[in-house]
Amino acid sequence: MFYKKDLINIAILTFVILATGIYLIIAMSLISNDGITYINSAKMFADKSFVKAVADMRVSFGYPFFINLTHKIFSLTGSNSSVGQWILSAQIFSLFSKLVASIVLYLIASCFTDRK
Repeated sequence: MFYKKDLINIAILTFVILATGIYLIIAMSLISNDGITYINSAKMFADKSFVKAVADMRVSFGYPFFINLTHKIFSLTGSNSSVGQWILSAQIFSLFSKLVASIVLYLIASCFTDRK
């Protein structure tokens, strides 16, 4: 059961995560080594070489698939397919995943706490 306090807490949590994530996307231009692997795998999905992408992957195919999907959504604006756009797509999907996971964990944790 949800309470009004839960909605307020989720709104605050959402604001903090989005503010921090957007700041880091704007301020930081670094990506990790495994990020390059994910982006290259996502590019293989975009090139329609699904079998090669899955066979050549050292990671699960879910994350690169969703990076590719995010990239396709942003490509609808008519932007070119640059490396920066791939990186931004990965960062935005990562931020979305963090937000969803944090909200789910908050709701699970709130089920185990005593509300008085």
